[in-house]
Amino acid sequence: MNAKDFIDVWGLDKAKRILNNKIYDAEFYSDKTGSYYSENKNDSVNLKELSKAITEFEKLIKLEADLNLAKKQWRS
Repeated sequence: MNAKDFIDVWGLDKAKRILNNKIYDAEFYSDKTGSYYSENKNDSVNLKELSKAITEFEKLIKLEADLNLAKKQWRS
């Protein structure tokens, strides 16, 4: 599964929990089985890609908050 799709479906908090609970050499996670793997399985998400997607998603959240603040200040 694409990392960005994973966040859209399961949410940012679950994605962070998955990375925080990762076992030593795991590179993939399957939500269907709830297991970590060192090689790709069907419908698993790449943990490196998930980490990058989380960083991007958090940047977007911050940018959105900054934009909303700027709009509010502009209207004042």
